[in-house]
Parts: sequence; C-alpha cells; structure tokens
Amino acid sequence: MRTTRALLPILALLALAAAPAHAAEQKITLYSKPIEVTPYSGEQHYMPLPANGEQAPADPGWITSIRVDVVKKKTEDAKALSIQDVMIHHIVLHAFASKWASRDANCAAQFFARGEENQEMPHFGDYGIANMTAGGDAPDWFLTHMLMNHRPYPFKVYVRTRITYSDTPVTELTPLWIDTAGCDPDPTYTVEGDGRRGSTDYDRALWTVPMDGRIVGAQGHLHGGGKYQALRNTSCGNQLLLKSRAYYGHKDHIFYRVRPILHEPSPISMSRIRSPSGIPVSEGDQLQLTAAYDNGLPHTRVMSILMAYLLPGEVDGCQDPPDDFITQDVPKSYRKPYPRFKVPLMAPPTGVFKPLSGPIGVGDYFFSKRRVVVERGTQLTWNFDASRDHDVAVASGPRGFQSEWIRNGEYTFTPTVPGKYNIYCTLHPGRMSQQLKVVD
Repeated sequence: MRTTRALLPILALLALAAAPAHAAEQKITLYSKPIEVTPYSGEQHYMPLPANGEQAPADPGWITSIRVDVVKKKTEDAKALSIQDVMIHHIVLHAFASKWASRDANCAAQFFARGEENQEMPHFGDYGIANMTAGGDAPDWFLTHMLMNHRPYPFKVYVRTRITYSDTPVTELTPLWIDTAGCDPDPTYTVEGDGRRGSTDYDRALWTVPMDGRIVGAQGHLHGGGKYQALRNTSCGNQLLLKSRAYYGHKDHIFYRVRPILHEPSPISMSRIRSPSGIPVSEGDQLQLTAAYDNGLPHTRVMSILMAYLLPGEVDGCQDPPDDFITQDVPKSYRKPYPRFKVPLMAPPTGVFKPLSGPIGVGDYFFSKRRVVVERGTQLTWNFDASRDHDVAVASGPRGFQSEWIRNGEYTFTPTVPGKYNIYCTLHPGRMSQQLKVVD
C-alpha cells in the first residue's frame, strides 16, 4: 500500500451551473501554434501562448468558461479529432504572471486542465477567473500538452481553446491545484498490484489551505484503475469535504475500441462536485487528498490530481459542510465495477530470453536488451543516453514499477516476485518494448 506523503498543490476541474451570458461577455476562440504528433507516441511538450489575441486574450478580463480540443484546422467549425487519431492525454493551461498565481495555491499558475475524461469549465454565472496581472495587463499563457497518436503517420494539429470572456468585473475565484505528487511536471506514481482481486490501494497526501474561503466546485483526475478521490479536512475532525468518482465506459465504448492499445484506458468521466454556498476552509487547515485505485493488477504512471475553485473570504473556524451539493458529469450509462484491463505490448520482442549481463542501454527508440532473464533479487540497471525523454514502465506483469522520464542517467530496480514482466516506454509504446523474466 502507498504511504502518506507531503503534498503540494496540481487536476480536477470544476464547474458551476450554466447561466445566461453577461451583457459584456464575448466568445473567444484561441489556437496554439502547430504541434506535430509523431506516430504511436505520447510525449509531453510545452509551448508559450503570448497574449496576442490569437493564442491568449490580448486584453485583461475574466474567464467565465473554458473548453479545449484538438483540431487539424484553425477554424471555428473544425471537427475535433477522434481519439482513434489523436487523443488528449492531458492539456494544462498556465498563466504565470496572473495576480492569483501562487505555488501554494495552484503550483504557481495552473488554472485549467483537461484529461481523457474530457473535463471542461462550464459557465459560472457570476463567477470567473481574473485574467490579469497585478498591474492590470493581460498575462501571457503557457501550454503543457501530452497528445497520443494512434496512427502510423504523424499529425499536425492545434490545441483549440474556446472561452467566454467578460470585460466587466465578476466575482473572482482562485484556482486550487491539489496533487499527491506535488508540483512536479511528471506527477505520477505506481500502484504495485500486490493485493487480491478487487482490493484497493490508497495514496494519501496532505495539502495546506493557503487562504480562507469556500470551495464552490471541484473535479478529480485519475488514470485507468482509479476508483475515486476523497478530500478531508484533518484540522476539523477528519471531516469529509467532497468525493469525485471515476466512471468507466462499457466494452463497446470508443476507449476500448481504439487500436493499437498504447496504454490502459482511463475513466470516461470524473464526477464534478459543486456547492453554490461553498465548502468552508480556513488558512492553515490540513486537507488530505486520498486516491483509491484497484490493487488487484499493477497500474503504472497513474495520477491523483484534484482541481478546485475557491471563493476567497473570511471563515470562522470549523463549520459543517453545506447541504447544497450538486453532482455533475455522471454518465447516463457506465460500467460497474472497475473493468480489469491488461495492457499488451504493441510490438513484443521475439527470440530467446538471455541471462542479464551488465546494464541495459536505453537510447532513442530502443532497449539494447529486449528479452532478459534474471534470478529474483537481482538488481537491474537501465542506462539512458538519448536526445529525448524515455522511461521504463511495466505494461503488465506480477508487480508494477516505473522510472521517471530520463534522457541521460540511470534507473535501477530489484524484482522480488517471479514471473514475466512486459515493459515499455510509455512515451513511445509503439517503438520501445522489452520483456523481463524473473525466476527463483
């Protein structure tokens, strides 16, 4: 089981009920620069979005709704790409110079994110996020994106961001980004899968509330195998504040029909929790975020991120939770319980298993030793020497393990459970695979 770790703020998207548009509100469509997504890959990249009116708003104002997708043409009527072509693994929008940006509250700037669950920020009514610096100017934005290409050819695409935007002041919300891995650009961990079928792994971490206020909405982000996230206030008797649940599609859902299989399918939705009156929290309160994952199978490179929106304002000590909770983004039909899923290797290695001798080399799109056998308790070392990031992760096997993203360096692991481990680079699953056999 995972142990409690110190937590700094990072995904979960909120929303409040739809409401009539403000008189001074307008719809704006923004586009990133072109992005090339290479075949059978899912790399993370970064891109500045200057406040020029094309990539980020040119004038200061208040964001009252956000939706993002991926298109091949920079037109309002362009159809979003199917996940059979290019799938959004995650997209994060940052505004580093915004007046609300704080490492303690939102990892210094993160105000919106979308995962495979297709999160959006619907219209808030009288609430909004101030898109302005302390000096009153429109800030530049910054884009983090991981797009996964399921085709054997590259795509040139654009991230399209559609917002509603007001130049009339609205009630300002502060984005909160709470993540069990802290403000890390790769906030992932491994569920080892060392439990019986149906068992649950709990990953817990503490986060300190940076200011008084009321949480008016929140939504979680989990990967395949995730069950739910719960947020409790340990400073107020371990009071349960909210829970965001994962929902999975039926066997015929597109998530399970995409080929080739490059990773474990994620939930099709995470429930969004909103409260018009708000969940009261006080500066200095210790909130505990818990992520529940299936522990009957290994799950590598999973996340536990909750994004919430706080209405700042004085709160007088511990208070009872509100009674006006509204749960949204629950699919009309979904699969229950969590569907067990073993990730195959797209291009499994062939040939005989050879005894390990020395380190395993990792370069651009290859493992130097693709089928190796070792005795239980033998330490393995992967030496990375590449021009781009790669990793080592278990796709399926007796237990899960993973490295960080590495270009130059090494990763070591000592397997203690016999069996066959299917290993791949999660950034380049169509080109980099390996098999490890552990024997007594």
